Amino acid sequence: MELTILGSGSNELRKERSSAAYLLAAGEDLLMLDAGQGSLRRFLETGHDPARLWAIFLSHHHPDHIADLVPLVFSLQYDQHMAARKEPLLLFAHKEMEDFLSALEGVFGQWLKPGPEKLQKRFFKPGDSLETASGLKISSHQMDHLPSSLAWRFESIGKKLVYLGDGPNNPGLADFCQGADLVMAHCAGSDEKPKKGHMFPAMAGELAETAKVKKLLLSHLYRIVDPNLASKGAGKYFSGSIIEAKDLLCLKI
Repeated sequence: MELTILGSGSNELRKERSSAAYLLAAGEDLLMLDAGQGSLRRFLETGHDPARLWAIFLSHHHPDHIADLVPLVFSLQYDQHMAARKEPLLLFAHKEMEDFLSALEGVFGQWLKPGPEKLQKRFFKPGDSLETASGLKISSHQMDHLPSSLAWRFESIGKKLVYLGDGPNNPGLADFCQGADLVMAHCAGSDEKPKKGHMFPAMAGELAETAKVKKLLLSHLYRIVDPNLASKGAGKYFSGSIIEAKDLLCLKI
């Protein structure tokens, strides 16, 4: 697997950090994890072809995680390159997002209704899982951020990646992350000034150590978070490798 960070930032408008989004290449499958503002531009900067995108996985429906979902879905009908796709784009989200996505379609009407031949939605409840024809295993876990919040786990060819999205540690999360090659943690606040409903560096480090993961990625960084201090905070508890997220950073897993 190969992970490219499309957005290492938050809801803040920053030149160097787009909002939350990631691109995961797992075998032949190309997946997008969230779609915060600026992520489609970053996608194009990677050199990957967006028409090859197999699926997008949403962690929850805050704007800094889904703002670029609208132009992405819009492109499925009105961008000639995207409209020529032979397979529908799959959208995975929490069951609690079903009404929200329907309401979004209601706002834009036909502009966001490309039809099932171009877009298909898959709604998960916490604990749901599936395995694709290519052998990619996908699992989900409830996060305590919004009712619609899910963490996603991806397993392919003996490798395991967990995307937490937003939310603090909770019962069962360490088991969900157990033995992962990479856990992607959103540290919106610092240890000194934690943000409610989010993880902070020390908490992320404790989770990673308990789950015996190999590498910990600290992302979703606000201006108040010094990446170097965040790594040191997590490193007080986690003995593995700690990575500070940057836009367009590419990681082999």
